[in-house]
Amino acid sequence: MSLRYEHRKSYVDILNEVFDAFDLTMAPSTLVYPTNQLFFVTPVPGKIYSATPGGRYPRPGRTDSTSLSATLDSQLGAGGVFVQDQIKFNSQWSLLLGGRADWIFVNSQDPLPRPGNVLNRHRLSGHKTKVN
Repeated sequence: MSLRYEHRKSYVDILNEVFDAFDLTMAPSTLVYPTNQLFFVTPVPGKIYSATPGGRYPRPGRTDSTSLSATLDSQLGAGGVFVQDQIKFNSQWSLLLGGRADWIFVNSQDPLPRPGNVLNRHRLSGHKTKVN
């Protein structure tokens, strides 16, 4: 039997990078990127930084959508069971039986929806069985 559960909540900004050289011997607090130069980000509630929303949201006046981001709040669960048995009829004949069942579920949502947009959520679940 195998079981797995994972909960991950991450805020990512892959659109704004600091291209200026930074002295790594200095305190990280000295690296300040001007907030008026940030684009396509939303402040993270309760934090001092901003991140790119993780969902794909419509862009006003355009036909494309936003976001190539890893900002997400997700739960993943997976499990599997395998059983096997061998039946010996005599020294020359035996029967080997085996079976396996697996299941998975994933719930994912954007923890940082764009203002005025509905929260993006995705759910996936499934199972598979096999007998030999």
